[in-house]
Amino acid sequence: MTGIAYSLFAGQPLTILGSTGPVLVFEKILFKFCKEYGLSYLSLRTCIGLWTAFFCLLLVATDASSLVCYITRFTEEAFAALICIIFIYEALEKLIHLGVHYPVNKHNDLQKLTQYWCSCVEPRDPSNETLLYWEERNITVSQVNWTTLEVKECEMLHGQFEGPACGHHGPYIPDVLFWCVVLFFTTVFMSAFLKEFKTSRYFPTKVRSVISDFAVFITILTMVLVDYALGIPSPKLQVPSKFK
Repeated sequence: MTGIAYSLFAGQPLTILGSTGPVLVFEKILFKFCKEYGLSYLSLRTCIGLWTAFFCLLLVATDASSLVCYITRFTEEAFAALICIIFIYEALEKLIHLGVHYPVNKHNDLQKLTQYWCSCVEPRDPSNETLLYWEERNITVSQVNWTTLEVKECEMLHGQFEGPACGHHGPYIPDVLFWCVVLFFTTVFMSAFLKEFKTSRYFPTKVRSVISDFAVFITILTMVLVDYALGIPSPKLQVPSKFK
């Protein structure tokens, strides 16, 4: 609805709508803030939008946009550098946190691979929350076949994981972390290489220009197809089925 209203009143019909880097960073920080403090994200975002509209009207009414002439390139470049640092930090942080969910099996003995296992067992010292959960759902612990439960079923029944192949959050595939590192750095280097393809000596000028312009898109599409073809269960973006 915002996009439709903006296009109708933007002054010309070909205005391109799209989120910029600072907007994406702001939305992520705001959503994380709302999640930590139990606030409604959409409600708070609406209030911020109304306040922004009010200040925009105030700036237009007072002709404050004329102050832009006092802003130097240093301000713009410092702000752009800040956004780049935030994006790089977020990407590296996600990659490092994968090591918690998919830890590396250190000092493995290849002759003992048949002895590595991870199974679901009944919690030895269940918490009050677990006991209340079982009582509310009439779950008889003695009748549950814990060893046959899947990972999600074990987590749902508040079971525990035991075995040398268990991580902090239950069973895991150690290949995931290394594969994500490969995807991460390959995407960076491949996009940088294709971006500089315009100055190479291969192909005609138009072809090189197209490859350079769509370097990021070509890289992401290629790496997604490679990831899909190999089938390693790397973390995917969870898109909600409903707007909430």
